[in-house]
Amino acid sequence: ASYLLTGCQADGEGNLVVLIKNNTPVPVTDVGIALQFRDDSGVPRRIDRRIGGVIPPGEVVSLRTGLGPYVAGSACPVQVFGARVVDR
Repeated sequence: ASYLLTGCQADGEGNLVVLIKNNTPVPVTDVGIALQFRDDSGVPRRIDRRIGGVIPPGEVVSLRTGLGPYVAGSACPVQVFGARVVDR
């Protein structure tokens, strides 16, 4: 998680968009993220997602989650839990 930086923003419909930046000198793939939030009933939930494809060094990818509403500037409920270095 210290090598893959995360951020959050809202899309035009107010849903959560997750940003992942590869802050390493090598390309990575198979990035796993966990979205942790409380549902409408206040029950803690976790959704795991995988980001397909390769993220080159220094690049940022975005993932539209469809979850909302998300208010820009509020806590970013995402954590990276895994990734693989691309074999050269």
